[in-house]
This record gives sequence, structure tokens and C-alpha cells, in this order.
Amino acid sequence: MPAILPQIKKVDPANRLTRLDLATWLVAEENPLTARVAVNRLWQQIFGTGLVKTSYDFGSQGEPPSHPELLDWLALDFHASGGSFKSLARRIVTSATYRQDSRAMPELLERDRENRWLARAPRLRLEIETLRDSALAIGALLADKVGGPSVFPPQPEGVFGSVYSDDSWKPSTGDDAHRRGMYTFWKRSAPYATFAIFDAPSRELACTLRPRTDTPLQALATLNDPVFVECAAALARRMEAEGGSSPESRVRYGFRLCTGRFPEPAEAAVLVDLADLDRVASVLLNLDETLTKD
Repeated sequence: MPAILPQIKKVDPANRLTRLDLATWLVAEENPLTARVAVNRLWQQIFGTGLVKTSYDFGSQGEPPSHPELLDWLALDFHASGGSFKSLARRIVTSATYRQDSRAMPELLERDRENRWLARAPRLRLEIETLRDSALAIGALLADKVGGPSVFPPQPEGVFGSVYSDDSWKPSTGDDAHRRGMYTFWKRSAPYATFAIFDAPSRELACTLRPRTDTPLQALATLNDPVFVECAAALARRMEAEGGSSPESRVRYGFRLCTGRFPEPAEAAVLVDLADLDRVASVLLNLDETLTKD
């Protein structure tokens, strides 16, 4: 091990180094690296950029942390909590830093376009697994089952194919069609199409930092993918059943479900003019505010 890090201690000095020795070293209290990397990965997931920007490289070729004392403190707190990611996430998202306004003033953009100095809250499009889960939850379709085998959500015919076998994509039914994105079956040579469109990694290599693109194909996917169409229909039914008797109250209810706020009068008027609830629901699910963590 590099001298700057604690050295590996043998669990049984009489034997050679084992995987247990390495595992013990990874989580040892005197080893700061594992906790720092874990904290940085979660910070990156929440803020878009890690305190160490090069989350894939903590070595001599990586960038130094923008806030080294904060990274150290969070790493110590994370270790003291027994490695609880829930505790760490709660501490970050309830902080004054995270709860700032996400609007970027021109002078801030000029001085710090990447928000490395944390002068505003993050504003990022949700990762596709979370984006799909959010749409299912808004339509009250998301299944809360934990664990089990992979599932096959609906997708257009002909998308899935393999030159190596005659495997076919047989859409799951019932709750299995609405399970969280993490349970979606994945084949490297024929990935789930919507996930690939939204920059999900191919899984051929480890990926610590996803690219974030913005393409017309992504907008077509959230408008026409069978899962999102089903979510829009479910949201329309929910607006009709729970949103009151008037078009205005239903629009306000659906808008609140999607964005967390009530619409301004001008926004509500545009949606009411659409008349058809299915169209309104589809528009709401495709609002920038719905797709973006703001």
C-alpha cells in the first residue's frame, strides 16, 4: 500500500494476505479512503458534481476536493454512523446548502458556471431509472415490492433483439410491469431502449459518472414510450377521481402531483384549454419541472 495509507494487517499472521484482510482494511477506522469515496459518490448523485470532481480517480491524476474540510467531516460522520447512506443522504438534503434556490443569477453563472462553490441548489434532470419511477409514482402505479427476479417492462416490438440467441422480450404483467427501474432486465447487447436513450451505462465497464445529454429522442421517449403513455393515462384517471369536479381543480391537482407546487393562473389556463385530461396528463409528465430535480 502507498505509505500515505494505513497498511493491511493480516487477520491470521501465519497465513498469506487474504480477501478477508483486504475487506477488513477497506472498512477500518484508520483508513479514510473508503468513506471519502462513498461520500463523494453520494454528493455527486445529489449535486451533479462531487466534492472531488474526478469521482473516478482519487489518485494523483484526479482533481483535489473543492471543499476538503467538508469532505473530511462527512467521511468521519459517515463512518461513525456505521456506513448509513440513509443518514448521510438525510444530512445532505436537509442542509442549508441543498435547500438554496436553484435559480442561477447571471453574475453567478459568469463566476462559477459549474456551481463548484455551492452558491445555489443543484438543478439536474433525474437519472432515467428515477425518472421512470417518478412517473409511475405520480400515476399511482409504482409497485413497492422489494427483491426478486428481473422484470420486463413494456417496450415497442422489435426493439429487443440478439444476434447470439433467439431470446425475446416478453413484457411482464401485473405489478411486475410497474416495478422500480433497478429491477429491469438488462442485456448488454440489447439494453432496455429507454434507459439507453437517457445515458444509462452499458455495464460493460464500471461507470462512476454518467454523461448528461439533452436530445430530441429523449423527449420522444417520454411522450411515446409505452410505460410513459400508461403513466399519463393513470395520472389522468387520478386527476379525475381525486382532483375535484372542475377542470381547473383537476389541473391544479395534477400539476401539484408532478411539480410539488400549484400552477400560476396563466399556466393553469393553458392546460385547461387542452380540454382532454389524457393530453393534460402527458404534458404534465413532460414538463421540465417534472423531469428535473429543481
